Amino acid sequence: MGSSPQYTFYIKKTADPDSTYVEIGSSTNASVTKNDLEQDTPYTIKVEVADVAGNKGEATKEITTSKIADAGDGLTNGAIIAVSYTHLTLPT
Repeated sequence: MGSSPQYTFYIKKTADPDSTYVEIGSSTNASVTKNDLEQDTPYTIKVEVADVAGNKGEATKEITTSKIADAGDGLTNGAIIAVSYTHLTLPT
């Protein structure tokens, strides 16, 4: 893992149960991009972070994709970029 924290990102439609989270990326980079999302749909992003000492933290953020002008229903043409701006306090 090196000296940088490890971030793991998950996504699900907000209305779906927590058991439907799908991992969308894991790295020492505090951001991830997710493509092929449905327009005008609420999603919940969960990020887990672990530091080199093994301390762990977790946060969630709800986002809603935009409606694409003049697009039909169900269009999956778009992306979000989730960045871990949420402050996580890890135990010391």
